Amino acid sequence: MEVTEPKRIMKVIIYTRVSSQEQIQNYSLETQLKACEDYCKRQEWKIIEQFQEEGESAKSADRTELLKLLDYCSRNKGKVDLVLVHKLDRFARNSADHHAIKALLAKNGVAVRSVNEQIDDSPAGKFMENIFAAAAQWDNDVRSERSKNGLKEKVMQGYWAWGAPLGYLNTPAGLVLDKEKTPLILKLFETYSQGNETIKSVTVKVNRWGLRNKHGKKL
Repeated sequence: MEVTEPKRIMKVIIYTRVSSQEQIQNYSLETQLKACEDYCKRQEWKIIEQFQEEGESAKSADRTELLKLLDYCSRNKGKVDLVLVHKLDRFARNSADHHAIKALLAKNGVAVRSVNEQIDDSPAGKFMENIFAAAAQWDNDVRSERSKNGLKEKVMQGYWAWGAPLGYLNTPAGLVLDKEKTPLILKLFETYSQGNETIKSVTVKVNRWGLRNKHGKKL
């Protein structure tokens, strides 16, 4: 009688990510996580760990949770089979980073899979993965170019295109004075200009007066 070997259960780490802009646009971590969990259930894979990256761009590989993920795979070599993402652009938006991260995972016997892109270790799967990684970078480059052009156009029109400096507020019409902070900033400069204060001592005074930075913290 032929003996059938039991099906090997793949051990999976789920990695989800949203950037700050995507948080604003309600691109949910929960949506990504559920899609990954459902995919694992259909494939009969076992989820052993999850890493959620919140407010981090994939333009850089230097991400808090991604680094933790790589460290986890290194410390648990042989105990992890796959890293699953909702889409490959969650993993990286730069082709070089994509392949560098994948190579680090491969050293520990870990492959990358996507819920929305059909990739695997076959020649066709590898080819498609390269295309998807390049597409993520192309999309990122196009967004970056549009952003640069938008900033340039704003500056050419005479607008301040960045976050307002302390003492000013951003409005659709441009920069306007912050009526609450302006008097304190004027007092700061007048006090320092008398020549009796150091930067340190005048900072102590201005904090005592109640001036705070844009995050509501002391200067």
